[in-house]
Amino acid sequence: MLLTEFSEIRNRSINLIFKELGFCIMTANCNFENCIEIQKKIDEGFLSLSETELSPMLKHYKYRFYNIRSKFILEARNQTRQLEKNIKSNTNKTNLREQLVENIKNIGCKEASHFLRNIGYID
Repeated sequence: MLLTEFSEIRNRSINLIFKELGFCIMTANCNFENCIEIQKKIDEGFLSLSETELSPMLKHYKYRFYNIRSKFILEARNQTRQLEKNIKSNTNKTNLREQLVENIKNIGCKEASHFLRNIGYID
């Protein structure tokens, strides 16, 4: 993806933004290429599947941490409205990164920075 394409994501729907967050939750300590393939296969499932549906799908696609990461993704999904509010009202990348690290399980500074870059917060 080009940097100009990344910058356009921030202005799209919260569902697209959340799928990117789910991807960043998955990639911590995991193979990036494998996570891309899994994200393509599950796609909208990140928005709608229950934990008991998502976990076996992740396992089926040979994802390492299928139980705990499905839980983290569902917990993050419960914060979607707050995430949308924070993104729309805050243009300060540092503040947004700190909010993500504090409020989203399995998102550290590195993953938060990748997520923000991927939705258009480019330094």
